[in-house]
Order: sequence, then C-alpha cells, then structure tokens
Amino acid sequence: MNSEVLFSGMSCVLVTLGGFFLPGYLLSELFATENRLPASFLGSCCTLFFISFALDLLGMPITFTTMAAGLAGVSAALLGAVAVHAKMRCVKSVKTSFGFSGSISATIGLVGLLPVLTALSAIGYRAWVEPLSGFDNPFRWDFLARQIYALKSMAFYPPSSAGDFIHYGWCDGIPPLIPILNLWGYFCFGETAIQISAIRVILEGCLFFWMIASIAFSLGGSIRSVIGALALASTSSVALWSIACGQETAMGAISLLAMVIFIEEHRSKPSSRAILWAGIAAGMGALAREYGLAWPVIGLLLLANSGGPVPWPRFLGSCTVVAMPWYLRNWAHTGNPIYCHSFFGLFPENPVHKSIMEGISSNFSVLGHPALILNIIPVILVGLGVAVSFGIWALISFTQRRKGGCWFPVSS
Repeated sequence: MNSEVLFSGMSCVLVTLGGFFLPGYLLSELFATENRLPASFLGSCCTLFFISFALDLLGMPITFTTMAAGLAGVSAALLGAVAVHAKMRCVKSVKTSFGFSGSISATIGLVGLLPVLTALSAIGYRAWVEPLSGFDNPFRWDFLARQIYALKSMAFYPPSSAGDFIHYGWCDGIPPLIPILNLWGYFCFGETAIQISAIRVILEGCLFFWMIASIAFSLGGSIRSVIGALALASTSSVALWSIACGQETAMGAISLLAMVIFIEEHRSKPSSRAILWAGIAAGMGALAREYGLAWPVIGLLLLANSGGPVPWPRFLGSCTVVAMPWYLRNWAHTGNPIYCHSFFGLFPENPVHKSIMEGISSNFSVLGHPALILNIIPVILVGLGVAVSFGIWALISFTQRRKGGCWFPVSS
C-alpha cells in the first residue's frame, strides 16, 4: 500500500513538473535560445496561464481535464512545429546552455555551494512545514486558486458586482498567474492540500539562484564572481522570505533575472530570438503583479546600454502579446485595466476599497506617523544591505566593461 501511495505521489509530482516545463521547452526549441532553463519555465507558466484564460473566455469549465487537454494540444502543436522547423532547416542549431559553463557546478564544489544549499533547505523547510506563509495567501493568492478549483471558473474575478464579492471578498484585479500555477498543482494531485504548493516554491528557489549564478558569471567571468554572488544572495532574508512566502515576489524576481539573461545573450551574440524571450520574460513579470509593468521599461534601458541598435519593436511586441490580454480583460470587466488602482484619478476606483485603504494608511502609514521611521530604519538597512552590495558590485563590473556591458543590480 505504501509503495502504491509513493508511486501515485511521484506520478503527480512528475505531471505537475511536466506542466511547468514541457510546453516551454518546446517553445525554446522552436524559438531557439541558449538559455533553455528559464525559457522552459517561463514559457510553460505562460502556457498554463493562457489555457486558463482561453477556457474562461470561451465559457468552458476550468478543470484538470480541460487544462490537461489544452496543455496536450498546445504541446502536440509545438512538437509538430518543432519537427517541421527542424526538417526545413530554417535555423542553425543553437548550443544549449544554462547561462554559464556546465562545468562550473563541479568547479565550485560543495564549499562554494554550501550557502545556496543552506538557503534552499530553509526555503524547502518553510514551504513544506509552513506552506504559503505570505500574509495575503488565505484571502487572495491561494484563496483565488481554491475558488477556481471549487467553482471551475474565474468569471467572478476580478470582483465587480455583489455576486462576485460573495466568491472573492477582496477588491483585486491582479493577474492570477500565481493562483493558476497553484491550481495546476491541485488539479494534478486531485486535492487542495496546501503542501502541494511546495513544488512550485522550491522550483522557484532553485531557478532564482541558478539565474543569479548565470548573471554573475556573465558579468564577472570567473568562478569567484559566481561564489560571491550566490553567497551574498543566500544571506538575504528578504530574498529567502520573498521566495518561501509563496506569493508573486519569486516570479517577479525570476522574470526580471530571466529578462536580464536574455538581454545579455543578445548583447554577446545578437539574436532576434533572445530579444523575443526577453520580451516574454518582461511580460511574465507584468502577469506576476501590476508593478511588473515596469519590467519592459527596465528592459528597454538595458537594451539601450547593450550597444548597437535597440530592437525595441520585437521586445515590446512579445511583451505586449503576453501581458496585454489580462489587462484588457480587466478593463472590459471593471472599466479599469489596473483594477483597483485609480492611477492618479485616471481610472474608476471602488469607493469601499478606497475607504478601507485610507483607513489602513491613516493608522499604519509612515507618512501618517513620522516617529515610526526611526523604528523601521534597522529593517530597511537589513533589507537593502544585499541590494546595495549587489548594486555596487554591478556598477564596478559595468565600469570595467563599459563597451557593450550589460549591467544590472541583481537583488530581490
């Protein structure tokens, strides 16, 4: 009986991971890139999001059957396209890498990896023992996943009518990328056990450190750069919490890091496909949360610094294709694309939500209580210590490699 339970559990884990990697990997074969790992993950998460989006748009139930059928259909179509593409020999084969030499892990050794292993152990322990520990999960992020699971629909989201608020009580219009990723795990296991989310959280932690190592090697060009960056990132309590809490912050960081990696790939070897993936990564940041709409602006600044013509049409085009549909749906559903933010009075705002936020601000905001500034200075210093260290390191790297150097402070 125990072996049957183990086999069943492992099968569910493999199906979950398949959804997180397979369609994106096929996309990375079709639109060849050297950095298959971030492309596979982000491409797959994008696929899962748009399958759910399409089911909602068509008025079809969102269930494991419909999502799995959509995933299978998309994967089959991509597989066929990859086969035709290879047969026609439209492009030269692209050497696969994960952003840095495959021998680096062995060279670093256990001592060099010890800080990362410690950090990942802490993330994994927190994700399993206290899963989805972010404050907003019980009534926003994971709650939305559970409501979609129960109702087989997300027509109630974002809530704009009394009937909608019965199913979802908070005034939100945040893109439901993270809830949909949780939902996929729940569908694969056939239940909503909260520990299932640990698969996604641990995976995001591994990708986070992998991409930091990739960027560190690209900027520093040495093993010492990789070890230093990984050690520094591993000591950031903000980074570890942002990943372990199970909300959008890990995806925001991953999408930003991936965008930098693809832009650096383009800088070292100009490629329209790398720019395409950089735009997809920026769009995924915008689907993680609305502040990710700043990612395309950051991307354009990095491209402007990378030397040569700025391929902004392809970058913004792929970013727009990924991010725009959800914000258009928000606009059609509520009259506000960034519901429920008024953006300086430009868009309508829910008056009840506005009064709640004003009450919170009057009671807890630093501007309303200047004396609190002295209390939070130590917290700010701890939180910004790693970010400032990375910023200084990146600035030094940039000054040493001015000619076409891609610089960016890597932090959470």
